[in-house]
Amino acid sequence: MNKRFSTLLAAALVAGSFCSTYAQLAGRNVEWKDAQANRAYYLVGTHYTGSEDIVDAFTIGARVEKAQDVIKPNAPQEAAQWTVETKTVGNATYYSFKNIKADQYLAFQKDEAGDYKLASKKDAANDEKSFRWFALADMGGNKNYLKAVLPGVQDFYLGLKLEKNSWNTALVSTFGGTDANQVGKKAITLYEIYNDQITAEDFASKFGENFTIEFPETLDDMDVFENVSVEKIANDNLGFKLVDDKGTKDTKDDEYVVLTNERVSNSELAANAIGYRYAKMTAKAIADKKIDSKNTVFYAEENKTNIGDGKYALVQKVKVGDLDNKDVTFGKVTNDETTRQLASVEYDSHSTFMGVTVGKGTRVANTEVANERMLIVNVTAKVADKKNSSALGLKNDFTGARWYNKVSEADFDQPQGQWLVAAGTTANTIKLINVQKPGFVQDNIRLYEAEGENTYTVFASDLGLSGLETITLTKVEDYDKLNGYYSTLSDIDQKFAFVTTGEYANEEAGSDLYLKAGKAGNAATVVPHAGSEWELIRNEKAQAVTADYKYYDGEKWVELKGAGDEEKGILPADTVRLAYSYAINADELGLGTDWEMAKDDIEFFLKENGKGTYAIVYGASADEVKEYGVINKKKLESATTDFTESTPFEIVDLDAAPSLAADSKHMTFEATNSIGFIASDENNSAVLAKEAAALWVDSVNAEGYATPKFFISYAGKMMTTAEKHDAIAKEAWKNDEISDAEYKAITANSEYKGVSRIKFVDAERLAGEDTLVIAGEKYTGSDIADFKFKVTENEDGDYVLKANGNYVYVINGNLVYGTDAKEAEAFVIEVTSTPTANEDVAVSEVKVLAGNGNVTIAGAAGKKVVVSNILGQVVANTVVSSDNAVIAAPAGVVVVAVEGEAAVKAIVK
Repeated sequence: MNKRFSTLLAAALVAGSFCSTYAQLAGRNVEWKDAQANRAYYLVGTHYTGSEDIVDAFTIGARVEKAQDVIKPNAPQEAAQWTVETKTVGNATYYSFKNIKADQYLAFQKDEAGDYKLASKKDAANDEKSFRWFALADMGGNKNYLKAVLPGVQDFYLGLKLEKNSWNTALVSTFGGTDANQVGKKAITLYEIYNDQITAEDFASKFGENFTIEFPETLDDMDVFENVSVEKIANDNLGFKLVDDKGTKDTKDDEYVVLTNERVSNSELAANAIGYRYAKMTAKAIADKKIDSKNTVFYAEENKTNIGDGKYALVQKVKVGDLDNKDVTFGKVTNDETTRQLASVEYDSHSTFMGVTVGKGTRVANTEVANERMLIVNVTAKVADKKNSSALGLKNDFTGARWYNKVSEADFDQPQGQWLVAAGTTANTIKLINVQKPGFVQDNIRLYEAEGENTYTVFASDLGLSGLETITLTKVEDYDKLNGYYSTLSDIDQKFAFVTTGEYANEEAGSDLYLKAGKAGNAATVVPHAGSEWELIRNEKAQAVTADYKYYDGEKWVELKGAGDEEKGILPADTVRLAYSYAINADELGLGTDWEMAKDDIEFFLKENGKGTYAIVYGASADEVKEYGVINKKKLESATTDFTESTPFEIVDLDAAPSLAADSKHMTFEATNSIGFIASDENNSAVLAKEAAALWVDSVNAEGYATPKFFISYAGKMMTTAEKHDAIAKEAWKNDEISDAEYKAITANSEYKGVSRIKFVDAERLAGEDTLVIAGEKYTGSDIADFKFKVTENEDGDYVLKANGNYVYVINGNLVYGTDAKEAEAFVIEVTSTPTANEDVAVSEVKVLAGNGNVTIAGAAGKKVVVSNILGQVVANTVVSSDNAVIAAPAGVVVVAVEGEAAVKAIVK
C-alpha cells in the first residue's frame, strides 16, 4: 500500500483541502497479471524530452499529456480509461484494450507507407483486418514493453510518435533516440482509475429521504438498512451521515449507520489491520462504545465500470494504527472460513469494491408493470396522515396534471383520469401518459415493492406529491373497445381465423370465406368452410396512436378527427389509443410482402372498420398506413389505401378443439354415417372394411398448435392424401424407379367420382421426430403436411378427420377429402390391441414371419429393426411405425434383430 496515495485520497475527500503534491498516479499501478476483466484502468507510458520523462495516458489516437498532473480524483479522464482483455496461446499471454468512452479497441492497420496507424472503429474488433493483441516484451531488463503480435514482424512496439506537432499513439519500430522527431518510449503501465466522487448534496438530491441501503455479502442479517436519509456534515462538502430518524423530529432515537470496531481474523488482511462490521446505533450507543466519530461519516463514489452500474462504493475515514484519521478505507468483503466479514482497511486500489445498492427497497422492473395486463390505469396514492387516497388526473382546464383529494374528482371513468403505462426515459422506470392529453407525462417513476395488489412504493419527488407513501395502478376495464385497433394476447396454443363474407365458386353470396395459407411464395387465398389456423405473433410493445379514426361503440359509429366538430358529433383525435402490430404464422409460412406467403414475417395492424370486423393494415406504424388488405379474385392483396374499400375480417379466437388425446396406440375407426372400419384395399386406397382393422395412431411432436395431429398407419403403410400419393409416384417415375405402366397403375384410381381419395403409402417415421422416410428420402415440415391428420371431437362425441385443411368423408365406402365440413364423416374411435389378423402373431410379443421376398414384423411398432443376410451384411435398418410391418428381404436365411429382443433367423422364399 502506498502511504502517499492514502494520505492524498483522505485529503481529497475533505472539501477545500486538496494537495496537488499528491495529485498523481504514483502508487496506483497494477501488475499486468492482476488486471481484472471488465474493470477499467489507465494505460500509461512515458517519453523523454531530453531533460525529463513525461507521463502520458493513452486515449484513442492521442494522449493525455502530463497525466500525473492532469488526472486527479475530481478529473478522472474517462477518455483515457481502458478495459483489458486477455487470451492465452500456449504459454504466452496476450492483451488487448477497449476504450470505455469510444467503445473501441486500440488496434492498428498498415498503411501504404508501411506505417501502422489506428484502425477504424469498424475494423478494430476484427482480428483479420487489424492488429490489437500485444505481448509483454523484455527490453533492457524491463519486461513491461507492449510488443505488437504481428506475423513475421519482430520489433514493433506500442508507443508515442511525434506527428504534426503532437504526440499520437502509434506502433513504432525504433527504440530510444535523442531526435525530437523520433520515438522516445518506455515501459507501459496499468494504473487504477479514479472513481467519481459524489457530493453530499448530490447524494441527498438523488435519493431524497427514506431510502434503503444494501451492503451485499456482509454479515448475516446486517446487509440491508431501511428508512435511511442523509445528514450532511458541516464544512464537509463530501461527507455525510446515514441516519434513520424514525419519522420523528426527536433526535434522541435517531439511529446511525456506522462501522463498529472488531478484530477480523482473516488471512487476506494485514496482521495489524482492523476489521469492521456495519451496524445501526444510536448516538448514545456510539458514545458508550467510544467509537471514533469519524466512523459515522460516509463518502460516496461511483463508476459504472469499476464498481457496477447503479451502485456505489461507500468510503469512510477511520483511525488505523498510528495514523490519526489519515487513511481512507473502502468497504471490502473478504473471505473467512466461517463467515463473510467486512474488512475496512487501508486503501487498496486492487481490492474488490463493494457495490452498495441504494433505493427504496426491492426494485420492481418496469416490464412487470408496463405490459399488456396493465396498460391503461387509474392512479391513486396513499399520503401520510391522510385517510383518503389521492387521485391523479388533469386539471379542470386541461392545462396540466394534478392530485385530487377525492377519486371522483379525477374523473376516473373519463380519459382525463386515465393513464397509459409505458417504459420511462430513464432505465427501469415507468412513465404515465394521460389518455386525454398525451402531452402531460409523469416520467421516470421508480417503483419498489409494497404490500397490496398493483401497489408500489415510490419517491415523492417522482410524482410531486408531499408525503407520498405508495401508489396503486388499477387497470381500466374494457378499454379496448375505445382504441379502434384489435388487441389480444398471443399465447402459445392460441389460434385465430380470419373470416370474411363473399361469393365463391358455387356458393351463394354472403357465404363465409376464410383466409388460407398458400404454398411458399404464393398469395394467400380465401376458401369457404376451411379456415386456416393462424397464430398471431404480437409485438409486446404497444404504440400510442393519435391519428384520425372511427370505432363502433356497439350502437353507432364514433368518429375522432383533428380538433373535432361538436355540431357534427366529431370528437377531437387527441385521445391516446393503443395499437399492437402482429405477424402471423401458419404451417411454417408467414404473411409476407404484398400479402404473399413468405417465411420472413412482416408486421401489420388490425384496425376496426365495422361491428366486430377489422381491416388488415400494413405500415411502419399505426399512423403511417401504406396499404389495406383487399380480397381480389380470391386472393389477398395490398391493393388499396382507401380504408372504406378494405376487406373486413372477423378475427375469430379458435379455442382448442376437443381432440383425440396426443398419444400413440392402436385404434379402430368405425364410420357412423356409413358401414365399416377404415382399412386399405389392394390398391392402397383407404376404404371401409366390414371387419375391425387396427390402425396405428402416432402423435405428432409439433408444438404450438391448439389441436394435436397424428400419423395414421395400417399394415405398414401410412395414410395420406391422394395428391401427396401421386406426387411421390411421379418423383419415382422421374427417377426411373418405376415404369410408365406402373406409374399409370398407381395413379389410376387417385379420384373417386371426381373427388380426391385418401391413400396409403410406404412411409416410416423416424422415432421421436416429425420426419418421414419415403423411398429412402427424408421429408419434414410442409412436405409431410398431407400425412398429418387432426382428429377432433364433434358435438355428438364422435370424431372428424382433417388433413391440411381438408375434411375426410365417405362415398360408397371410399375415403375421400374436400373442403365441405358438412360432408365430413364422423367416426367412433376405440383403443384396440395389437393386430391379430395373422394367426401367427401374438398380442403381447414380437413375432417375425418370413414371406415371399419379405419378412413381416409383428408387435414391434416404434422399435428399431435391423435385417441382415447370413454373411452379416445389413439389408434393412429402420424404425417401424406399425405392429404389422413388412420389410423387403433377399431370398435365403436372414437374421432379424428387433430392439430389445433376441435376434432370430428366418428363411425367405
